[in-house]
Amino acid sequence: MAPTLTRRQALAAGAAGAAAALAGGAGLVQAGVLPGRYRVGRLLGACDVGGPPPTTAAPGPIRFASFPSRRRGRPVGYGVAWPPGSGPGDRLPVCLLLHAAAGNERTPFERLRLHHHLAQATGSPDPPGRLRPLALASADGRGSGWSPAAGDDPFGMLLDELLPLLSGLGLRTAPGQVGVLGWSMGGGGALRLAEAHPGRLAAVVATSPAVAAAGSEVAGADRLAGLAVKVDCGANDPFAPATRALAAALPDAEIAVTKGCHDGGFWQRQAPAQLRFLAAALGP
Repeated sequence: MAPTLTRRQALAAGAAGAAAALAGGAGLVQAGVLPGRYRVGRLLGACDVGGPPPTTAAPGPIRFASFPSRRRGRPVGYGVAWPPGSGPGDRLPVCLLLHAAAGNERTPFERLRLHHHLAQATGSPDPPGRLRPLALASADGRGSGWSPAAGDDPFGMLLDELLPLLSGLGLRTAPGQVGVLGWSMGGGGALRLAEAHPGRLAAVVATSPAVAAAGSEVAGADRLAGLAVKVDCGANDPFAPATRALAAALPDAEIAVTKGCHDGGFWQRQAPAQLRFLAAALGP
């Protein structure tokens, strides 16, 4: 005859079973078997990469304006940031900044504080740690997905309209002195731009690029062979598998999947190393 459980024993067994199911479910979610992996990862600390890198140096000049874009068929806002001690007229190389889906030309500066990270890096009192000055320039890509389409060519806007405008401000826009840096949707756009026009750029940096492992960006990665390439992605990011596929396709590139998620905290943590990479890759 089977032993009879008391009410207290039954409750304890139920609680233990629920705890085991919860732990097992969390494990399956983390393994990608169940939905909610990103949310559970946050709860388990997978997104905790520390606060943004400290910035104590005052940033250089920053300018926001707009121009009528024939390539996009609409006015396009843009922003330019110079390092401390520089400004319009200075002959500096330039990096184009491609914002994520929920952003515009102001996002790289107002949310990711790239001009502050630039000031911190270029103003380092330690010469070996100080990077070569460069300028940062963004443009509003809203509505384009950073992918050319009929009647809306964001790449033509960047290369054939924004770069001449930046040249008029004194910046160096020859192929060896232009880089591109993008986040999420902008990271995918940076890869597509570099693959479509490798001769116009010297370096491409993509953070958490919103691409698929079987997508065209990975399939066309061989077009980046002549460029300096750096890709960073969080291990708890849904686009980590695609980043690993890029690493396999580009064994000579600087590609890393490290602790972090698909968020601004991770993106800001990468900024100092990415700026150093770009400064080293762009021409003197």
